[in-house]
Amino acid sequence: MYIDSILQCFSFDKLKPLSTPFDTQVHLTLEQAPVTAEEFTIMHNVPYCKAISMLNWATLATHPDITFAVLTVAHFASNPGMLYWDAVKHVFHYLTSTYCT
Repeated sequence: MYIDSILQCFSFDKLKPLSTPFDTQVHLTLEQAPVTAEEFTIMHNVPYCKAISMLNWATLATHPDITFAVLTVAHFASNPGMLYWDAVKHVFHYLTSTYCT
């Protein structure tokens, strides 16, 4: 199953399930992008674009319910920060609640 494989790809197969794909209390803006060298270094090792790509395929293939969340986090793919990565992980948390192993 595709969802199971992407969860395992990022070692997210043991995440706590969430009932929504996006936290409506979080407001992502461009001002939250990394600006310091330390922030860029931290995000350099985060597979943000790979995760967005895999989630985008999931929206097309099996989960149209995550489309808004994926489009929102994809908007920040050129300069992702930790808050954006947390939003991506929130989508993965949601996906753990939607599949059966």
